[in-house]
Amino acid sequence: MKEVGRYVPEILDFKNLPKHIKRYWRTTISPPPESKIFLPPERVVETGEKLDGIETRPQPKQVVYDPSKRNAYVSCMSGRSLQKFSHDNRKLHFADEVNFEDQCVEVAIDGGLLYATTTNFERPPRKTRNQLWIINAENLSILSSLNTGGNWSKLIAVNPIHNEIMISNWHSHNISVIDTSDSFAPKLKQTLEWGEAPRGIAFAPDGNSAIVTGFYSGNLGVFKKYSDEWFNITTTEPFEKPRYSGNMRHIIIDERGEYAYVSNLGRNLLLQYSTDTLKNTKKIAVGKSPNSIDFLGNNEIIVSCRGSSCVYLVDIDKEKVQGRSQYTGKEPTGLCRVSNSSFLVTCFGDNTLEFHQIH
Repeated sequence: MKEVGRYVPEILDFKNLPKHIKRYWRTTISPPPESKIFLPPERVVETGEKLDGIETRPQPKQVVYDPSKRNAYVSCMSGRSLQKFSHDNRKLHFADEVNFEDQCVEVAIDGGLLYATTTNFERPPRKTRNQLWIINAENLSILSSLNTGGNWSKLIAVNPIHNEIMISNWHSHNISVIDTSDSFAPKLKQTLEWGEAPRGIAFAPDGNSAIVTGFYSGNLGVFKKYSDEWFNITTTEPFEKPRYSGNMRHIIIDERGEYAYVSNLGRNLLLQYSTDTLKNTKKIAVGKSPNSIDFLGNNEIIVSCRGSSCVYLVDIDKEKVQGRSQYTGKEPTGLCRVSNSSFLVTCFGDNTLEFHQIH
């Protein structure tokens, strides 16, 4: 019943009912063979240690970390809050929180500012609420809020150069571009139609291009900035078409801007793409249902795998998993680096934030 309940909102979307039934059948009743191939945690050497864990509000989704203040911030969906935790060498401590009317989905950090998205997960013709919140990271005071212009607003990507952010809107299938040069008066600049359920967004180091992942469309899109406007210049075919393409989720780009890395949740893979050609150059089997990814040390990426209840450590040069964390709580989801050998992970199904170290 839990699996059926997860799809009720989709099934009630009568306009796209045939598509949703097909998706439900493929993911729940008769999954494609490619979705069953993954690297079980039992076959991976445990190279990590859990140092601490702390209870959060229900459904902790994403976590970000401020190394200068040693604070972590967690967006809690059904908990409808953004929580702040202080962090010392080994321990996490609850510090503060801000509560919202709707579910707090994602959080991003840029200097002393936090950006959070909230949504009521409704569909038209019902009233939809999708807000961006700009928050002072020190005291969690709300500086401003703005309607995102999309529906089911999710991930937030901060442009490293241009005082703007992009937000992926899952249900309206578009991307919001918001001017954040004035934290007290953000402005919606553009909504960019693209893909099916856009999910991950990563800016290139120069801030003039970005790559977006399509969760249901199973592909990537490249956007470029010209004269202060963004345009979609490239859209790839679905991954390994005509085979099952999986679900492109999180994306990060290396500091040189040469390669993008994508977690493919449906195919249980970590993928490497050339940012120049947008060709898939490496694919590495990881645990079941990979979610968030982050760089850890030199040529290392950590991957939270919800279906395997641990975080995998991938050596990019060797193209293989070289270790994993101790088992986490249920459904490890949000993930962020703390140091070259440690990270934070949210456990969505257990309502906990955990601090782990890799040896």
